[in-house]
Amino acid sequence: HLTTTVAAVTGLAVALTACGGGDDNTSTTGGPLALYTWVSSQSDREQWESFIAEAQKEDPDLEITVEGPSFADYWPKVKTRFSGDDAPCLLTTQAARAQELGSLLMPLDDLVEEHDFDLSEVDESMLEGMTVDGSL
Repeated sequence: HLTTTVAAVTGLAVALTACGGGDDNTSTTGGPLALYTWVSSQSDREQWESFIAEAQKEDPDLEITVEGPSFADYWPKVKTRFSGDDAPCLLTTQAARAQELGSLLMPLDDLVEEHDFDLSEVDESMLEGMTVDGSL
């Protein structure tokens, strides 16, 4: 299922570049997109960077930086980090926690359709967990 997860993450990461405010794959401040996630160790950082590298195979100009606290600190801090004007464009969540972060999330249904992303390659339980108020 790791391959499916990588495919889902990379496909959606490429699609989500639209939330940065332009076609140049940068944030509204002109820099790379920021991914807010948990980074408890160097291996966590390497994992996230490997997902980004996979997305860059589809879009070599894609720039995404990785930022965030440890896993234990992520959940108490994520809502605060997204309450400011300089909120990152991308965040990670576990399917079981998507409901509690729903107010921070942008529906992906239109992007999935626009980019012809094949959801059949994503585990059904992941899709169910990431569905909030009827939207992926």
